[in-house]
Amino acid sequence: MESEFSKDGAYFAILGVDGKLKIWETSTSILKHEYTPSLHLNQPCTCLKWIQISSNQSPWRKRKRSDSDVQFSQCIALGTRSGSILIYSPFESKILTTLGSDEAAAVTNIDCLTWSMRSGLISCGNNHFIRWNIADGSVKTKWKDNKNETVYSALVLESKPYLLTASRSIKLWNYDRKEIIQEYTGHTSDVKFLKYVPTNDDESNGYFISGAKTDRFLNCWSLNENSNNQNAIARFIMEDVASNISIVTSDSGSMNMAATTQNGVVHIYKQTLNGKCAKPLKPKVTLQIAVGDDSKNKEIGKIPILTAFMDDENSVLIGYGAYHVTVFEKITISTFEKLQCLVRSDPKKLKIQSTENVSKTKTPETEKNIQYLAPNNLSSKITTKRKLEQDNYEVPMEKRLENLVLNLPDSSSVPKSNNVANLLVQGLHSKDKHILQTVFANKDENIVRNTVKRLPVQVLSSLISELTALIQGKTMWSQSGTIWLKHVVQIHASQLLANPELSELIHPTLGLITHRMNVLPSLSRLRGRLELLVTQISSSTEEDNFEQAALVYQDPDSSDSSSDDNIEINDQSDSDDQWDENEMNDDGNSSNEDDNDEEDDENSDIEMVDITNNKENHENDSSSDD
Repeated sequence: MESEFSKDGAYFAILGVDGKLKIWETSTSILKHEYTPSLHLNQPCTCLKWIQISSNQSPWRKRKRSDSDVQFSQCIALGTRSGSILIYSPFESKILTTLGSDEAAAVTNIDCLTWSMRSGLISCGNNHFIRWNIADGSVKTKWKDNKNETVYSALVLESKPYLLTASRSIKLWNYDRKEIIQEYTGHTSDVKFLKYVPTNDDESNGYFISGAKTDRFLNCWSLNENSNNQNAIARFIMEDVASNISIVTSDSGSMNMAATTQNGVVHIYKQTLNGKCAKPLKPKVTLQIAVGDDSKNKEIGKIPILTAFMDDENSVLIGYGAYHVTVFEKITISTFEKLQCLVRSDPKKLKIQSTENVSKTKTPETEKNIQYLAPNNLSSKITTKRKLEQDNYEVPMEKRLENLVLNLPDSSSVPKSNNVANLLVQGLHSKDKHILQTVFANKDENIVRNTVKRLPVQVLSSLISELTALIQGKTMWSQSGTIWLKHVVQIHASQLLANPELSELIHPTLGLITHRMNVLPSLSRLRGRLELLVTQISSSTEEDNFEQAALVYQDPDSSDSSSDDNIEINDQSDSDDQWDENEMNDDGNSSNEDDNDEEDDENSDIEMVDITNNKENHENDSSSDD
């Protein structure tokens, strides 16, 4: 992003990252011009420089003018990535000419531009330095640096043919002789800007200031060729890296410099350069801006200062806010206060309020007793309708009782997407966690898709923030948040791509996705092992848990035979040494069996005797009866 004030400070030009050129009028803080090159996406602009073109240098002049009729107009030179240079006139809002020739075909990218009344326009790119003739677009001189270094900044002097180029080191060239006169080293990173210190003496005895990308200090160098000291003669210390500087010299010869840092603070330095300074120089005054808000919020906001321009030794012109909403204000420097904190309203909120107050429709003020005229029967209908609205109409009791009847919907029915969308918008505005959890708990794909389609564009940023926090939570909510975020990205992709804060919204989600993708192979292997173990355990438990029979019947004959078979099998399995013992046991068993049989026979005889005796007694009883 490149920016620069015009020579008189009346205009401020900024070249955005999107390739668009914006020009602000500093006296009114109004965006005067906005220019978009035709090839701003394929061949964007890389740098800009305010220049002055005389009427004799105009490429479309029709007649030759005398020196007394020469007039100068301010224009902007835009370097492109294709190697060409566009000369844009902000007052005519058009491209005056395009610089580019066959001699400059080796240059495929313009890194920086510099300009002076004596030398004209000089471009630096691909280690080539070219002096241009703006009138006819030709090349005056060109040369090449043998070292393969990218030039980030260039500064041409006014009175002598000297050119300063900055990469890691700073080189002083004589562009007429195309040779290096002197080289300055002292920065730890690439030098990104150079600024000449105006003096009342000759430029050969002057000074210039340099600043690097990562250094929190500015170096001051001497342009004296006879000096053997190639180190910085002074060093200005700051609290952060400088983004741009502005210098003005007072009548007494003291240097007044305003340095804007990347954290939005301006440091004011006052120093008379005369020899080498042993210690680093600190700022005399520091300017910063706080937000003046009427709310009861205890936190004090900060408005960053984007740029500063030294108008004179006692005042500075600052631009604060944002690059699309910039407010310019001239501040008087007070040396009695080392820290000056200004309280201002936030320019972003002021712009929103101004757009809300503007309405495209205006309602005329009318009295209550108005008669509307219309052709035919329309007039009677309109007048009666107006009368009913104006008169105090009393609702009967029957209607009131009917309104008290509540037709409650069935709780088992599926909620409609339109109601879910309204509930979600209400939850996002009120930050109610209960409402948001109720909505996000729904995982139905159709309802989620229809709900996301009905959401307004204004709530997408807050919705993505809530879903990002939801995905980082537990597993159930993470799954639900993933479903919602998927449909939001699919349906509202075009609106999200147009949002400049997209990277900040999606960055936590992308980091979480990257982390989970790194863990996914390990989780997949663990899941496969667990599924294998669970399958084996379930199969083993199914074999053990067989069904038991409700009733079991066992035949005694079969049980005896099976026991005999078992005995025979066991006897057959005995060894030969135990055969005798088994025989003896069998003889004992047989003798015992014989004894048992004899006892059984005796018992049977006794039973038979008892039976005969009972029979005889019965016969005797019957005879006596006779």
